[in-house]
Amino acid sequence: FIKKVLQANTEVDFETRLSLENSVRGLKDEEIMAEWKNFTESKTEAEAQNSVKKLLGILVAKIQK
Repeated sequence: FIKKVLQANTEVDFETRLSLENSVRGLKDEEIMAEWKNFTESKTEAEAQNSVKKLLGILVAKIQK
């Protein structure tokens, strides 16, 4: 996600989005999926940035458990 989205120099292509979506679904975690949905449905850059912060925070918290 970081490499393919946050560090991308161009718009994220469909294949990358699909791959990431499948990875998120594969986690089978409702909290992560809900925040992913918020991210992908963001209407503004500010909304997307806020969702990314929340998503990464959730992922880090779950990794630390």
